[in-house]
Amino acid sequence: PNQFAVWISAGTVHRTTIQKVRSGSVFLTPDMVDSAAGSPRVVPVPNLMREMIMYAMKWPLDRSPDDMSAAYFKCFATLCAGWVSREVNLVLPASADARIDAIMSYTRRNIATVALPDVCQAVGMSERSLRRHFRKAVGMTWEAFRQRQRIFLAIDALDNTTKSIGAIAADVGYENQAAFAKTFKTVVGVGPSHYRKSRHVR
Repeated sequence: PNQFAVWISAGTVHRTTIQKVRSGSVFLTPDMVDSAAGSPRVVPVPNLMREMIMYAMKWPLDRSPDDMSAAYFKCFATLCAGWVSREVNLVLPASADARIDAIMSYTRRNIATVALPDVCQAVGMSERSLRRHFRKAVGMTWEAFRQRQRIFLAIDALDNTTKSIGAIAADVGYENQAAFAKTFKTVVGVGPSHYRKSRHVR
């Protein structure tokens, strides 16, 4: 989502696909960041990080290193160590297994009302079998995936629509706004109202 960045440690094999969002990357040498973040992680982007990345992207790639650039990127790297520690659980798993992909797709399409028995019927699996296969394939329970999908879709709605928070909560399957706000804050670190306001601060 727009208000988040992905931290990818040096040496991590990965494939990046960017969809419907402007993006930029800053590459730092491994010795610049004192961080234990070994695996890719999603982190909230504070305004300072955003501004520093945007400024860094204006620098020509063929510019020779100088004292100013060394100081700038050393400062950025030092700040990154703190930013990277604020990971949020927003990564949605994927699977090449057709059954698991069908479970995920059905859950996403019916997020407002989906329940496990509905998914089991749609994909032709028993509840016990679905739970076992899903957890083995993606490393989380179906309920955890559903919650993460709900928050992911809610973030998209907060970023790209003017819908009320209550309407967004209902759209992603919460019976009341309070429960939605509590879960959103647990996952993202701030409530939905604060999140929506912060994205307009530049």
